[in-house]
Amino acid sequence: MDFPSDLDSELMTDAELAAQLQRQFDDEEMLTSRLNSSFNFLSTSLHGDAGSSKATEQDEEMARKLQRKFYIDMKRQGYSDMDLASMLDTMGEDTQLEAALRESVGASAPTCIEKYLVTLYNNSKYGVNDCVGKPGLEEIMEFREVVLNSLCYMSQQRIIDPTDTAEYIATNFIFTAKNWNDLEAGYFILKPLVPNISPWVHLHVLSPTDSWIDRLYQTVFNVNSFENELLMITLIRFMNISKRFVFMKDQECSKFASWYLSIPPLERYIPEITSALAQLTASAVNRLFPYFEQLYEYIRLIELSTNEGKLIEENVQHILKACTSVINDQGAGCITTHLEMLLKRPLDAIESILTQTAEFDSVSPSESWRTMAKNPITWLHRINAIVYSLGPWTFQRAYNHAATRDEDTTVPWAPLFTEVAARICLLISECNDNSEIIEETLTSLCLMVYKVGKPGESLIASAVENLQEGYQRNNSLEFLGIIRAAVFKLTAHNEADVPLSGFVDRVLGHVYASTPSPFQTPSSLPYFKYTFSMVDKYCSYRIASLVAMNSFDSTCELALECLDNPEAGLFSDAHVFFMAVLAYLSPHLYLREQKTISKIIEMLDKYGQRLGMICCKNALTESSLETTTSATAMLESMKRFNEQRVAQWVSEYLAENHHHVTPEQRTRFVEEFVNCSNHEGLFELATNFAKNFGL
Repeated sequence: MDFPSDLDSELMTDAELAAQLQRQFDDEEMLTSRLNSSFNFLSTSLHGDAGSSKATEQDEEMARKLQRKFYIDMKRQGYSDMDLASMLDTMGEDTQLEAALRESVGASAPTCIEKYLVTLYNNSKYGVNDCVGKPGLEEIMEFREVVLNSLCYMSQQRIIDPTDTAEYIATNFIFTAKNWNDLEAGYFILKPLVPNISPWVHLHVLSPTDSWIDRLYQTVFNVNSFENELLMITLIRFMNISKRFVFMKDQECSKFASWYLSIPPLERYIPEITSALAQLTASAVNRLFPYFEQLYEYIRLIELSTNEGKLIEENVQHILKACTSVINDQGAGCITTHLEMLLKRPLDAIESILTQTAEFDSVSPSESWRTMAKNPITWLHRINAIVYSLGPWTFQRAYNHAATRDEDTTVPWAPLFTEVAARICLLISECNDNSEIIEETLTSLCLMVYKVGKPGESLIASAVENLQEGYQRNNSLEFLGIIRAAVFKLTAHNEADVPLSGFVDRVLGHVYASTPSPFQTPSSLPYFKYTFSMVDKYCSYRIASLVAMNSFDSTCELALECLDNPEAGLFSDAHVFFMAVLAYLSPHLYLREQKTISKIIEMLDKYGQRLGMICCKNALTESSLETTTSATAMLESMKRFNEQRVAQWVSEYLAENHHHVTPEQRTRFVEEFVNCSNHEGLFELATNFAKNFGL
């Protein structure tokens, strides 16, 4: 039987191995020849002479199409950029390829990677603008996207040195560009390298104008071809990804801001400009405060566009973030005044929506934006963008002033945010049937609480007041779910303890008193699911507040019934509740309040025996694995409270429910049960005992 001989070179004869190597060599020669013939440059200049014939131009365009197609095909087949670059590597300086490269861009390309860059550069620029809106655009854009990803990957993986390669591109492509197409292609292939260049490039020993990186920026500032869409978008994106902002002085920051704002606010440019301005202002700290008015007026220009509503709002939020960034680190009065200016429009819009006096038809020609403007969530998102961009106040004062010990560290915008919270929280009571609006309102509120600290208690009080009013109007399951979401959002804030706990206590008491038992009425089960989820959240963050509630005893009674009836569907919720309460008795907790401990012990004195009996029943009878495991875990936790009483409960349960177990067997089991020191051993002991005695 003959085996295929190309599976392993050790199985081949010398002749077979030589033949295979020759085939590989022929394949590589074929690929290299194909690459050189496809990527080879025409002997005529690619910029085109004045007297070049139309037929020659068509031949050049066809050659470019073939080159781009070959490149994409090779990448799809898995060839790396270094593979393709090595195929272009021809020895000697006088080859036809080297001469064509030098003629096409006026740059020497002594290494294979430099020849490869020249190849990508020429194919990226050729005919791009000519194809806009015409057949062939998709093919060129696909090629450019593959080039972008390839250069980005090589730069990140340090297959090429980003700094040296960027300098080569700048020197040989950008600074020698003869037209806008050449310039655009140069910045296009430079863009993926910029984020990875050494930051030391920006720290100059000599004059900044002597650096190639500074010449790149200066070249952009001198561009006045605003009607060239492809060029402008490439330049804006290039400027936006630079790491240089943190090294710039005030004057240099102003140059960037002035250039962005000098670009005509065309609809295609606006998304790029707003994103760049947000990035610049966030990095430039407080060096662009004089541009606040211009930035604020830009919002109006954005709203006048006919773009989609979502895009308009995204751009507006970028500008709002920029406006907030430039006022960070200003004085208390200055920040407050400018925040009032930024927040006024969203607050007025929300108020007009609530009073049904909103008029947005004349604001923007974009129909989709006019529809979005009638939804308060749109304006809440604007408020979020402003609040999110505020910096910590203590850091701001320390940045501006050397001595800050005698200054008030209370944030100056606390009174303003209290007013804002009171106005937006009206959405909770007025839109009590719209959970999405209420959840967004609570998100905005939590963000403001985070930014003001201790004064946030008054903000949360506004939310609680409106939640109370909304619950009085609409005590449906849906609104109970909204209250549950509010508890989840607010309990993590220390400022929420006082205003929220009383409200939650009242809600729990109302549900317990007015909702039928879930054991007789299954339709009421979701109500108790929501209440238990709120209780469990309080167990995680505010157990002391939970224990102090008037509804704590009612919650314990309900949880006992749920443990006694596992099939009702609330067993796991009740188990989590009791385990969290019992865990508070652990001596390993660092911070414990004696008042809370006393309240829990008082609860166990009242309900402990019943709880112990229920756990014994669940642990020592045939039931589901979850029920048995949970019961033994709870008995183990109760042993920390009082070992002797737990032993007594186990003994009493066996005596009352299993008369065929002899006193000696019962005593021995109880002793082993009490002495068992871990949950796994306790579970195994209980299940084995129940199995052996058929309990």
